[in-house]
Amino acid sequence: MSASNPAPAPVAIYRDGKDIIVARGAQLPPACIKCGQPATGGLLLKIFYWHERWVYFLLLPGVIWYIIAAYVVRKRMDLAIPLCGEHRIRHQWLRQAAILMMIASSIFVIISFFLPPDYLAYAIFSFFGLLLAGFITWLIAGQFLRPMLINESLGIFRGAGERFLAQLPQKPPSLAPLG
Repeated sequence: MSASNPAPAPVAIYRDGKDIIVARGAQLPPACIKCGQPATGGLLLKIFYWHERWVYFLLLPGVIWYIIAAYVVRKRMDLAIPLCGEHRIRHQWLRQAAILMMIASSIFVIISFFLPPDYLAYAIFSFFGLLLAGFITWLIAGQFLRPMLINESLGIFRGAGERFLAQLPQKPPSLAPLG
């Protein structure tokens, strides 16, 4: 006698205003998360982390305390982000530009060895400026959704385009208030 497996619970994705509610294991519809066009650019696998807001108070005694606490209490959710070809190319271009800026910043370190001391501050400023610009560009390139809440059963994300959101069903009233 073989045991029959119960039917899996339906995994759902809902819209709640500008937020997307994604049950763990659910896949986003095959439309670009930014513009709602068909996702011809494939899926971008992203790992999202979230922690409670109170953890930010640990920045007051020191950054190291915040980092430790955020690492310990964070929640993780993996999500495949659908993109159209245009947004996929934009993502790749921004990531490549960020890498080039960070590599190019090292040129100013080399140049600083050959500069007179009066001009050393310019090389140092250029190094840190280009490094920071590359880092910020890297972060912006990967910013498709922002996690607003992640728990054991679902994630709530913000940042999707209105045309993508229009394709999602509204959160049913039977779903408990979240957040």
